[in-house]
Amino acid sequence: MLSCMEHRRSTNPLLGVAAAVVAVVIVIALVAGRDRRQQFAEGSPQAVVQSYLDAVFDGDPDLALTMLDSTTAARCKSPLRRSIAPSEVRAVLVSDRVDGDSATIELRLDFLDSGPFGGDGYSTQERFFLERTDDQWQISEDPWPAAPCTF
Repeated sequence: MLSCMEHRRSTNPLLGVAAAVVAVVIVIALVAGRDRRQQFAEGSPQAVVQSYLDAVFDGDPDLALTMLDSTTAARCKSPLRRSIAPSEVRAVLVSDRVDGDSATIELRLDFLDSGPFGGDGYSTQERFFLERTDDQWQISEDPWPAAPCTF
């Protein structure tokens, strides 16, 4: 005699929720990993330029001025208006050269504008020249367009 067995599929709703949560976490990790900022050694010329750009584009010219050498900072007459800054700026390190107490950091600055009519933007390459005095790197020339002041 053959007996018939009914096979029921076990559907546990918690398994579905857990799988969805895992998928969301993976997607968030992948996206966050792509937008990660490059970290430089504290006090390095690269870190000074990165902090300088953060101060300039966050609208803190007073902080930006502290990263300029005294000669360059003394030439500043009036702060840069925040309104001319684009909605997003991305800096990409192109090259860096440290030679004793002098350093040159070359960046590509991507200015992106997410205005009401689309995301136009432009890129420019800038060189930052730094000098080390008293074991501290300072920017010895203030390149446009990342100027915290007008001259």
